[in-house]
Amino acid sequence: MPVPDYQSLMAPALAALVDDDDHPLAELRAIVANRLALTEEDLREKIPSGTPLFANRLHWAVTYMYQAGLLSRPKRGVVRITDRGRKVAAAHPARIDLQVLSEFPEFIEFKSRSRPPKQAGDTDHAEDGSTPREAVSTAVDEANAAVAAEVLDRVRQREPAFLERLVLAVLTAMGYGGAAGAAEHLGRAGDEGLDGVIRQDPLGLDRIYVQAKRYAAERHPRSLNVKRRACFRG
Repeated sequence: MPVPDYQSLMAPALAALVDDDDHPLAELRAIVANRLALTEEDLREKIPSGTPLFANRLHWAVTYMYQAGLLSRPKRGVVRITDRGRKVAAAHPARIDLQVLSEFPEFIEFKSRSRPPKQAGDTDHAEDGSTPREAVSTAVDEANAAVAAEVLDRVRQREPAFLERLVLAVLTAMGYGGAAGAAEHLGRAGDEGLDGVIRQDPLGLDRIYVQAKRYAAERHPRSLNVKRRACFRG
């Protein structure tokens, strides 16, 4: 059979995860391909970039379900069904698509981050409402938004000290501290709320003190509105 479109892969992919175990993506691809009776020829089909067509479409099916809170990613390259995912799998055994995912605010927010707001009378690019160049631009924006959301989730799941060190690493990568500067993580008892210091010169006379904060407003057990802020004084 031809490789199904990515929306048609959502239901079988979610059904393959209802055992509540962690599944590497390679294993999930094998399970779904077997259930759909895809042939070796089907699996060898590639998109112009050289990526296997089936792997690419399943990747986007997983990405969108993750953004809607149906899946979690406990570690790199591994997915697991969530409570919400089990409910959706039971309610929509035959087909899960963007219309189903749009029931969840996290998915709507994800989509809004990857494209400008529509004007009255606009149509979706999937409905031939845009040029090929615009469709490519939208796809790139969605890919960037998906990566940003996953990175944010991973940072949020780590201990506070990880965020503090990450902020210092980002600031030094941006040029703070200069070629001869140095960054030191504080973040311990008696640090007066300071999480790090960046020395701008070899003598340590010019310093930037850093305070990393994580603000969270709970909307759903999976989704937190998290902001990062670095404060400087020196």
